[in-house]
Amino acid sequence: MRYEQKAELQDSNKARMYEEKKKQDKLKTYTIYGIQGHNYKAEVKASSEEQAMQLAKDKHEDYDWKNTDYIDDWNYEIGEVSDE
Repeated sequence: MRYEQKAELQDSNKARMYEEKKKQDKLKTYTIYGIQGHNYKAEVKASSEEQAMQLAKDKHEDYDWKNTDYIDDWNYEIGEVSDE
């Protein structure tokens, strides 16, 4: 492989790795409200509203839901979004 080809391949790999890192750095904090007769909230780090909602549903027990320790028949909605 010629030097120019190697340099071009290295630049291409660096650019790809930079783009992947940039995607990871774009996480935001979503405040998710859990509705169960009352409103409860937890902060969920995700890269999109859809991902934040899915994480709240799938990993409900992993989040600190203010003012409750009861987990059953929850609904979820987005409240706030903030950048890291």
